[in-house]
Amino acid sequence: MEFLWFLAALVFFVLWLDARSKNTRPDAPTHTDADYSQGYWDGYRAFGDKVEAMLRDGSLSKRKLLHYVKEGNKETNTVATDAVPMSEELGIIADDIDEYSDDEPQIFMQQAAAQPALSKEDIEAQKEKRTLQNLNTLLYVGSFLIVAAAALFVTLVMPPVVKLTSLILVMVAFYVSGLMIHSRSVRLQPAATAFIGTGLAVIPFVGFALTSLGGLSGANAWLITSLVGLLAYGYAAICIQSQLVSYLTMAFVLSLAMSAVSTLSLPMVWYFIALMGVSIVCNTAQYLWPKRVPALFAAPVEQTGQFTTPVALAASFFTMEYMDLFMYEVLFGVATAHYMVVWLQQRDYIYEAAVRGLGHIALLLIGYDLATVYNWHEASFGVWWLMLAAAQAVYSLARVRTADAKSVGVENMWLVSALGAIFVGMSLWTMLDAMWVWVSVSLVVLGAISLAATLKLRRAEWTYLGLGVSLLLPYVLGRGVIEPVVSYEVIAGVFAVFALLALVALDRALSLGRSQAAASLLAAAVVAYSSLIVLSGMMADSMVAIGWTTLLSGGIFLLLSYPLRSAAIEIVGVALGVVSVGAWVYDSSLASEWWLLVSATISAALLVCGALAHHARVEQERRDGLLCVGAVVFAAIVFSGLSFVGVAVLRTATLLLLVAGIAGLCLRLVLRHPESLIANIAKISYAVFPTLALLVSIQAGDGWPALVFIVAAVTAWIASYIEKTAWLLSVGNAALVCALYIAWSWLEFDSMWQIYGVAWLSMGVFYATYWLMVDKRDEVRQWISLLSIWVVLGWSVIYGIFDVDPQHIMMSAGSLLLIAATLAVHGYLHKKRDYIEIAAYLATFGLQRIASTLLPEINFVFYGHWWALVIALVAWWRKGADYQVRLMGAMVLVTGSTGAYALMGISGYSLVFLIEHLIVLTVGAVLRQQWVMWWGIIAVIVAVLYFLRGFTFLALLFLGFLLILFVIWRLTKMTRR
Repeated sequence: MEFLWFLAALVFFVLWLDARSKNTRPDAPTHTDADYSQGYWDGYRAFGDKVEAMLRDGSLSKRKLLHYVKEGNKETNTVATDAVPMSEELGIIADDIDEYSDDEPQIFMQQAAAQPALSKEDIEAQKEKRTLQNLNTLLYVGSFLIVAAAALFVTLVMPPVVKLTSLILVMVAFYVSGLMIHSRSVRLQPAATAFIGTGLAVIPFVGFALTSLGGLSGANAWLITSLVGLLAYGYAAICIQSQLVSYLTMAFVLSLAMSAVSTLSLPMVWYFIALMGVSIVCNTAQYLWPKRVPALFAAPVEQTGQFTTPVALAASFFTMEYMDLFMYEVLFGVATAHYMVVWLQQRDYIYEAAVRGLGHIALLLIGYDLATVYNWHEASFGVWWLMLAAAQAVYSLARVRTADAKSVGVENMWLVSALGAIFVGMSLWTMLDAMWVWVSVSLVVLGAISLAATLKLRRAEWTYLGLGVSLLLPYVLGRGVIEPVVSYEVIAGVFAVFALLALVALDRALSLGRSQAAASLLAAAVVAYSSLIVLSGMMADSMVAIGWTTLLSGGIFLLLSYPLRSAAIEIVGVALGVVSVGAWVYDSSLASEWWLLVSATISAALLVCGALAHHARVEQERRDGLLCVGAVVFAAIVFSGLSFVGVAVLRTATLLLLVAGIAGLCLRLVLRHPESLIANIAKISYAVFPTLALLVSIQAGDGWPALVFIVAAVTAWIASYIEKTAWLLSVGNAALVCALYIAWSWLEFDSMWQIYGVAWLSMGVFYATYWLMVDKRDEVRQWISLLSIWVVLGWSVIYGIFDVDPQHIMMSAGSLLLIAATLAVHGYLHKKRDYIEIAAYLATFGLQRIASTLLPEINFVFYGHWWALVIALVAWWRKGADYQVRLMGAMVLVTGSTGAYALMGISGYSLVFLIEHLIVLTVGAVLRQQWVMWWGIIAVIVAVLYFLRGFTFLALLFLGFLLILFVIWRLTKMTRR
């Protein structure tokens, strides 16, 4: 009871506030003006204090402040008539006042210019608005707390009747008081809305209380609560004109429908039917009586009619354990009827799609149910599926308006869906004995629909489906339906007829200038039928069948390439022709090891003939295409060398590949345009085919690789001039060396001399080439020939120059002398003294190796003097800037060789050392070469010291004299300066 007294007091307080607000006079005195002025001057004084502080600490100067004031006056343009000077207004210290004196500065604070002020009416409105906001906020919070208290009140330990009665009284009190306040007071309408909402929010709790406290059944409590809620929410929505409450009203309409089903204890499906019934009623009312529906409820009624049915359908799938197939039939039937009514009213595509989709599902469920209950034929449901899908397609074709793009787009989607359904429905025939019969029926239906769609929509794209049906139907009929089964050869013949008919139609369409879409369709048909000819031949499992089907298909592709003007399509036909040749050869009585060789050779020959025919018809692109294919096919001969075949096959393949390379070289010789495609084919041919021949010749015998290398060498030499590429000469030279090396072994010559024989024979050929290039003044090829000579001879030099066998040393030294001779001759011809000098050094080394072999007793001193003599002669011959360097090198060799032997204690060499360097000293003095003389002096001194090494005092005396002489020489030199 205390809660009820509190509620009554709260209602009374709200009514008193309402009455007080009405009695308030608008002309009542307020303190707004005084408060506003006080606040303004308080802020003004604070600003003056801040300016004073800034002036004191020097962060702001008076001049700068005056500048800011002037700028501010320019912006505001508001000057009062009774205003004092701005400097005084802002408290600026005058110039004649000492701002740092002990006296307090006087800041003149005058009243500023008049500021804009709010009117009394505006101030009163703001104050009243803030008051109402605060009160309404408090009321909203109080309403929320009361609703929570009502929810908790149900759980208190009190007599059920008291709790139920109190809850009902609270609901009624809030609801009624809110309506009364809303109708009497405009200012308190937000609070009244909160009271009404509080009362409405308690209604569901009353419904729960009717079950837990009142003893009513759940269904009856739900019905009463839905009915009361509908009336209360509907009346409140009309009174307060709230869109939210109107939507909640429609929620209670749906709740009332479902509570009625629950009260009548109907099956689960009736809940969804009731929801759909409400949706139908809403749509019908919105369409038939739009003006009778209140404007406030127009949007909720429309939204309920649109979304209730799909939501109900979606919800039905979450209650499948309570539903059977018949219930879903009824449910989808009612949904179809709902959208049918809506579509008849509004004629929108979305509703038509809903009718077609839901109706299709409903009819499928009915057909499946009937087929199951009455145990119809096992194909009955598949037939029903096919009929429904075909009916959808027929309806779309009848319904479509070709002039309307949107209609065409929508019906195209339906056609695609229907055809997809037919295709998926073929899976229903898989468990039947007459599966292929029904599959053929489905294919016929698909073909008929595609043809009808093509004629109706005037779009060639729909014919592709018919094309696909024509590709599958012969197999289905021939291999599955007709008894006995038709052979694959017959089916290939059927496809051949189709392909030829399509080819004739394509040629006719292109000649008449038909649409590109029709031409593309016919071209695709020819390609598809020709491909299935090949597939049928392969499935026949007979080489003869493969041979004639690939040949026939290749011919069709060849004919197709002319209307389409495409050389690439001809390449496809040619490839099929190659397969046909291989099949015929495989079926012949020829030995298996010859199959690849013969097939590739015949195919390449036919392709070359075809290329010649195209050349005669001035069809360059086709000619080049056939030559490319022919080269690739002929290159397949190399695979014969990878298998274990006879020597005859390998040798034949080697010869054929070499002939092909020579043919490519000859073709390149006669071509005038080196950058054309056929010229590039010729280049690849003479480069690749000898390489492939080498791979095959490895197993053909010892002499065959030599033959291949010789042909490759000659080819590279000729190509070097044809292609104007000098480095190809080195390739030919390398090939010649390999050929000679292999031939030496093949001819069974002495292996001891193989390296030297090959090197000298190669050197002879290369040197002859060198002189030929000298005659032609081709310096690049001269160098290539020389480098080839030096490589092969250098190979032989490295092989035996340091060997212990005298014969190998002599041969290697001879090769080194040949290198030196060729280098010297080249240097002489081109006046390159550096080359001749290097040649002299190489020849010296070679001769010394020969001398060491013939006269092994010659020691190191002899070779050192030999080198010194050679270097000295070269220095005398060159007489250049490096003359002294070379002589020093020679002197180092003389001094070093003799001195080394002298130091080793060998008798006589110390005296020789002394005599040699006395001669050097004398020659240096005669020739006035100071460095030579000093070289001799130092060497003589060293020699004398060496002789006096046993007489220490004499050595010291000699060193003393040398030191005195050195000092005198320095003094003499200083005096001259």
